[in-house]
Amino acid sequence: MTRKVHFSDKPTVHHIPAVPPLSHSPPSPASSGSLPTPPNVPYALPGSTPYPFVLPPKPLHHQPQLHVALAGPHPNIRYDCKHSPSHLSIMSRHISPHFASESATYPPMTSMTISSPYLPWTFHVTPRHAVVSVSDVLYAIYGGLRAGIHPQDLARMAREHQNGVRKAYENRYRRMRSSSDAASEKAKGVKRVDFLMGHTTFMGLTPTSNPTHWVIITSK
Repeated sequence: MTRKVHFSDKPTVHHIPAVPPLSHSPPSPASSGSLPTPPNVPYALPGSTPYPFVLPPKPLHHQPQLHVALAGPHPNIRYDCKHSPSHLSIMSRHISPHFASESATYPPMTSMTISSPYLPWTFHVTPRHAVVSVSDVLYAIYGGLRAGIHPQDLARMAREHQNGVRKAYENRYRRMRSSSDAASEKAKGVKRVDFLMGHTTFMGLTPTSNPTHWVIITSK
């Protein structure tokens, strides 16, 4: 049986700290002449990605350890990146109800960078307090994915992937609860989350050879 946690400004037994400030890259850097190549992950991906990537060197032995809520490929939370982390589900009784305010890694880190084989952007996580928390990571991912895109971001993709992005965009706004919400979301246009092409279930983070750089694993 899963439990629900709700993010609140008042930390209590069943709540965690308020939404931290987001830190992510701009929609389309003017200086970017080509799409960056994100690193691969040591787990099977759910499908082909629009960007080339290579297997990175094995993580270092002193790689920081991730919090169980974030460790891939089986994190102890259920979370759909299309939505705010404010109502995610806890998948284990062994996880603290205060988990979101706990350090994202051990030893703690003061910054993190997250990339995905599905995205030409990286997300920079900065802590709300002294060190990066689980909440900081989840809201940086959510905020980064909610950002709009530049038309050139879509134009650079192969036609088949452009179609996949547009389909994900249409599915996202058509599933809104009301027609007015759907119309409002449609008017906002394609977002970065649509570049995941439906692979929005959070399956945790996996390390790279850089101890501050992590790759997000997602699936349908």
